[in-house]
This record gives sequence, structure tokens and C-alpha cells, in this order.
Amino acid sequence: MANDHQWILDRLDGVLPDQTLQFLSDHVLARETPFQATLRWAQSAVQRGAAAAWPVVQPVLARVSDVLSDSPDIVFVMTLVGIAFAALQIALWVHRVMMFWTRLVSRLLLWAVVAALLAAVWQRGPEAVLRDAVVLGSKAVGYATIVKNIWLAEYDKYDSQTKNSRKAGRARGTGR
Repeated sequence: MANDHQWILDRLDGVLPDQTLQFLSDHVLARETPFQATLRWAQSAVQRGAAAAWPVVQPVLARVSDVLSDSPDIVFVMTLVGIAFAALQIALWVHRVMMFWTRLVSRLLLWAVVAALLAAVWQRGPEAVLRDAVVLGSKAVGYATIVKNIWLAEYDKYDSQTKNSRKAGRARGTGR
């Protein structure tokens, strides 16, 4: 009977060490082990339960198959619902996978920045890093000021164009 499960050991041969394969053969897959006894008991319990439930389930299955064969519209609708459900589950799975990788990359990026800051402090000292941070911050504020000025100039230009077009529209409207 030990040969019944030999295919399992053959599949795991290159994956697990020899000691683990021997342990599985002796203590899990051998016929006289408690695991096999429990497995046989569970299989017989499931078979007894299925045999006891079959007289109750068989008429229900017969009626369901009769109803489904009499009205193919129900089968079509249920197929569409099943396809929609499967598509939704796939979309949700893709969303979870994308969120996992996004979170992972974000965390890696955060810790990379923290490690880079610690390395800079370690190598250059806190005063030099603080000085560099102030210089970098002032450059960022200067750039933001330039962007703000450009945006305000464009906004003022657009505002004057719309005001001029309203005035021209009113002037044309009164001339009728």
C-alpha cells in the first residue's frame, strides 16, 4: 500500500531533502500511521454522508434539471450572471494585486529615502545635510514662485479676454 502514494514522493524528490521524504514515507504515507487512519475514517464518513443524503438530494436535482431543460431562458440568464460575477471577481483580484504592488513600491521608496538620508547624515554630518536641505528648499520655493507668477499672468490674461468678450457681446446686443 505504500506504493499507492509513491507518486507523491516522486514529485517531491527534487524539492524536499531526503530526510524529509523519508519522514513523509514513514510517518505520513505509510498505511499504519495515524494520519492514514484518520484519512480513511474521514473518507468513509464522507461516503456514508453522501450515501445518506443521496435519496434526499436526487429528487431535488431531478426537478432542477427538469426546470432548466423546460426553460432555457433561466439557463441563459444564470450563465450571464455567472460570467458577470466571474468578470467582477477577476477585476477585484487585479485591483488587489495592483494595490499590493503599489503599496510595496511606495514603502520601498519611503525606506530608500530614509536610508539615503541616514547615509547622507552619516557621511556628511548633520550640519552639512541641514544646509543642503535649506538650499534645496529655497530652490523649490523659488521654482514654486516662478510657477505661481506664470499661472497668475495666464489667469489675468484669460480673465481680461473673457471680460472683453462680455463687453463686446453686450455692445452688440444693445445695437439691435
